[in-house]
Amino acid sequence: MQKKFAYFIALLGICCCTACYKDKGNYNYHPINEVAVSQFDTVQGYLVYIADTLKVSPVVTGTLDKEGTAGYSYEWSYETQDFVSTVISTEKNLRYAITLLPGNYSLRLKVTDNASGVLYHFRANLQVSTAVYEGYLVLNEVNGHSRLDMLSYQTNTQQFTQITDVLQKMASSLPQQGSPVNIFCMQSSVTATADGNSYKIYLSSSSGTNNLNSETFDYEAKQNISYEMIGDVPQDFTASNFFGTFRFGVIPTMYMVADNNVYIRTNSYPAFPYVPLNAYAGALPFKASPYIVGDPNYCMIFNMDKRTFTRTPSFSANYVEDMAPGLNFPTGKDLVYMEMSYSGVIHAILKDPSTGAYSIIRFLLGTTPTYNDVITATDFDKATHYAMSPDRGYLFYSVGGKVYEYDLSLKTAKLMLDRGSEEVTYLAFPNFFYRTTKTTYTSWANLLNIGWYNAAGTAGANGTLEQYNVPQVNGQITLANQWTGFGKITSIAYRERR
Repeated sequence: MQKKFAYFIALLGICCCTACYKDKGNYNYHPINEVAVSQFDTVQGYLVYIADTLKVSPVVTGTLDKEGTAGYSYEWSYETQDFVSTVISTEKNLRYAITLLPGNYSLRLKVTDNASGVLYHFRANLQVSTAVYEGYLVLNEVNGHSRLDMLSYQTNTQQFTQITDVLQKMASSLPQQGSPVNIFCMQSSVTATADGNSYKIYLSSSSGTNNLNSETFDYEAKQNISYEMIGDVPQDFTASNFFGTFRFGVIPTMYMVADNNVYIRTNSYPAFPYVPLNAYAGALPFKASPYIVGDPNYCMIFNMDKRTFTRTPSFSANYVEDMAPGLNFPTGKDLVYMEMSYSGVIHAILKDPSTGAYSIIRFLLGTTPTYNDVITATDFDKATHYAMSPDRGYLFYSVGGKVYEYDLSLKTAKLMLDRGSEEVTYLAFPNFFYRTTKTTYTSWANLLNIGWYNAAGTAGANGTLEQYNVPQVNGQITLANQWTGFGKITSIAYRERR
C-alpha cells in the first residue's frame, strides 16, 4: 500500500512539472500596420454651400508604411442627424457635388488595409449652408412696397453679411408685395433633419401672407397662407401678428392674428383651422387685440369689446373665459401693448379711456399681476413703439426720434437717444426660440434693436438698424452693432438653426 502511494506521489510530481513547463512553441508576433490620416480636418470640419464641390485629398500612412504605398480601400459617406448613412465615393480623393439640404452632417471616411483586412474609421463635421442659412430678416418699406433684406450670419467667420433685397438675390418667384406688415420665423413641426417645409418664414404685407421656402427663399402659389388653412379663406388673407411657443422644448404651437381674430396650429395639425379662438361658448367672435401671449396649453387674448383679459384653451374654440375677478386683472381699459419675454414674464400697457392715463401690469401667464401702477414717463402719451428689456426689466419707448428708458421701480424716465428729425420705426428685443441652446442667441436676445428712418434720405437706403447693450442701474445704453442701407424698417425676425 505504501509503495502504491509513493508511486502516485511521484507521478503527480511529474505531471506538475509538465504543467509548469514553459511552452517554447513557434509563435511569431508581427507588428500591425496602424493607419493614420492627415489633411482630413477632423477638428474644424467642413463648411460647404449648395452647388459647391466638396474636395478632400487625405494623406494615408501607416506605422509600417511611411510612404503610404501599401494597398488600401476607401469608402466615403455622410450621416444625417437621424443616423441615416449614404455612401458617396469609393475613391481616395473625395470630389462630391453638394446637393444636400442645408444642415449638419457627419462626414465619414473608412480606410481598409488590404493586407491585414483591418478597417479604420475617421469622421469630421460637415455643415451644408447657403448664403441665407441663418440671420436677421429685415422687412422694410421702399416706395410703398415691401423689401426683404437680410443680415446673413456666417458661422465660420462669426460675422454678418448684409444682403439688400435678398429675394432678388436668391431669384425668388414671390411677386412684388404691397406695404409691409410683419415677418415671422418658427419651426412648425418636429423633424430631426433639414426640411424646407418644417420651418416657416411668413412674410405679411397688404398683398397677403405668404410662406417662403426656408432654405432657398423661393415661392410658388400654393405657399400662400390660404393653403395652410382649413376653410373658406380669402386669397388676400393677411396675418397681422404671429406668436409661437414650444412644448417640451421641441413641439411647436403657433398662434396667428388676422382681422382681430386669433387662430392656432399645433404640431399635430398640418394647417390652421379657419375657426377663431376668440369666441365665448355659443357667441360670435369678439374683437381680439393683435397682442397675444400664451403657451401650448392656452393663450391670453384681450377682448377689445369688453376691455377685459380672457383665458382661452388651445385645444378648441368657444371655451373662452374672462380672467377670474380674484386675479385682479384690470378691466375697462384699452390694451396698448403686450409682450412675453423668454423668462415667461408678461408686461401689458393699458390706457384708461376716460382719463387718458397709462398704466402697466406685470404677471406670469394666468396668475395675479405682481405689478400694477400708473406710468409717469415723459411724453408717454406720444409714444409709438415699446419694448421690455428681458433681463433688466426696463420699459423702452420711442417718441419721434427719441428713445427713453423707464424704470418701473423708480417710476422715472431717462432719455437714452435723441436723433432729431430721424424717426424710430422699429423697437424690440429679438426673440430666439433656441436661446438656451446657443450662446450667440443667448447674448443677442438681450440687445435692444432700433430701426431708424431718415425721410430726407434716398428711398431704400435711408434706414439704419442699431443694436444696443442695456447696462444695469439705468446706465447709458451702448452701441453694439450698426448697419445702414435699409428702407423704412417695419419688422425683424431671426432665421434660427438648432
